[in-house]
Amino acid sequence: MRTVTLLGILLVAFLLLHGAGHAASAGVTMQDVAADLICQCGCNKVLAICEMQGWAVPAKALITEKLAAGQTKEQIIAYFVDQYGAKILAAPPKRGFDLTAWVTPFAVLVGAGFLLSSVLFLWSNKRRRESPDASPKASTTELQEAHLAMYRQRLQEELHHLDY
Repeated sequence: MRTVTLLGILLVAFLLLHGAGHAASAGVTMQDVAADLICQCGCNKVLAICEMQGWAVPAKALITEKLAAGQTKEQIIAYFVDQYGAKILAAPPKRGFDLTAWVTPFAVLVGAGFLLSSVLFLWSNKRRRESPDASPKASTTELQEAHLAMYRQRLQEELHHLDY
């Protein structure tokens, strides 16, 4: 009984979200399309924020016309890509060679983190190997006694030098 109720709730939630997704895609505005394109007037701004008369204003008007004609956002973007090439896209597509623009920054961060952790690990191991007290056979109390003996000897030497 409990699983049936849970499945019913999940089904209703899915249907509501699925319907909301379709309703949101139907209300695409010129700004939604222009936010995915780069202005070609030379300013290198996103088309949605460029106000130059030379290219931006006519391009925005064209987008508005195509939306009024019933074209989807994807169709309008495809039209501009056919006209100007992939350079018009505000973000590179996530396929083919352009996928490297998405993957490379994360790969560099992971590689740098791995390199940094490796260097720090090697440095810490080097310090342990060079430490005279780092013999694996010596216990903690033996090391403490060795340190105390060394400090006593240094103290005796210093006191001996002060006497003269």
